[in-house]
Amino acid sequence: VDNAYGDNGIDMIVSVRDRNDATTFSAVAMEDRLTFLEKVSELDGIEQQALQRRMYFAVVPGQENVAQPVWDYHMENLMAHKPDDEFIAAVTGVGDEAFIEYCTSLNLNPEEYMDPEHPKMILINHTTVTQGGLKKEIAPFTFQSGDQLSLWKYENKDLIHEIEIGATAVSSPYSFIPNDAYCPFITNRFDFDGADVIKLVASDTVMESLASNYQRGYVAPYCVLYIDAENPIELEEEINQIFLEDPVGALNLNNIYIRSQTNRQTVHIVSVFVYSFVVLLTAVGVVNIFNTLSTNIALRRREFAMLKSVGMSPKQFNRMLYFESLLYAFKALLYGFIVSLILTGLLYNTMRGQMLTHFTLPWESFLICTVAVFVIVFLTMYITSRKVRHENIIEALKNENL
Repeated sequence: VDNAYGDNGIDMIVSVRDRNDATTFSAVAMEDRLTFLEKVSELDGIEQQALQRRMYFAVVPGQENVAQPVWDYHMENLMAHKPDDEFIAAVTGVGDEAFIEYCTSLNLNPEEYMDPEHPKMILINHTTVTQGGLKKEIAPFTFQSGDQLSLWKYENKDLIHEIEIGATAVSSPYSFIPNDAYCPFITNRFDFDGADVIKLVASDTVMESLASNYQRGYVAPYCVLYIDAENPIELEEEINQIFLEDPVGALNLNNIYIRSQTNRQTVHIVSVFVYSFVVLLTAVGVVNIFNTLSTNIALRRREFAMLKSVGMSPKQFNRMLYFESLLYAFKALLYGFIVSLILTGLLYNTMRGQMLTHFTLPWESFLICTVAVFVIVFLTMYITSRKVRHENIIEALKNENL
């Protein structure tokens, strides 16, 4: 229920974009954006950070290289002015140090990705699509290591560079940033974080080579800073103060921590009511079990007395009650498990179209319930039958007849 980024350690996403409102337009150079974000990254209280640069290009991958669900998604969300076979490629630079660590984690040689004359990149080949009302994780493209891609500008379709896909991966360079955060949080960029975006990771050397061939077009270079902060609210005030002292374009500051806290408070309130209701139902259930077994034992006093009168030993009597307790417990668990599985399946079927989740049986809860049922049944049977065990046979038969 928490925010999509909040569980992964991201508290803030900071970026600078061109100022473009009703009265003014001012472009912001990449150097100015980086300078501002570097100032932010030097603030105290930042536990983890990831400064990333991105550039966007037009790509024609070919339908044979696109998974069918992604192709369907692409056709459904196609912009009116774009050709059917044109996709978006998001090229991300994460800094040399982070890139080397990323290559090492993938067992790749980072030196192979540093040559601007023969640029190689890593493809993040993992996304989420909605198919038939259900969300699924898939590999969106069928590219293999060694495949070539042509990166084009949007407006005039100038060829920027031919690049090679050196490897494919399913995770981003930063463990605390999820894959679905890999494209920037931009509200005015149509569908640039869609499932059909080709997400590429490049070294800084290759990024510089691309930038040198890149002039402002339909989509400008973009940089974004992901932050995991000790005190996000205080840090937001400091970032706003830096921006007021030296305004650069328009500031995009998305404080995910505040939204996550609001969600957590809501979940906490709901949890209190839900668990209170569960405790109340459990208490009612235990009382009902106790009353049912007590009444059952009381009504069978004559039966027990007759069994003892024909020679049933105390050991045999206890064994009979033991097997009866087992029967009651197994019967309750059988009905309970069937009903719970049906309800769990219905709940999963309702929610799986709204969020990406996998169906797993709650084995731990089943185990706890199983132990609890056996304990409650055996304990209740022991308490209620204790008086019957030591009752005089003649007195029991006499009282029953009266």
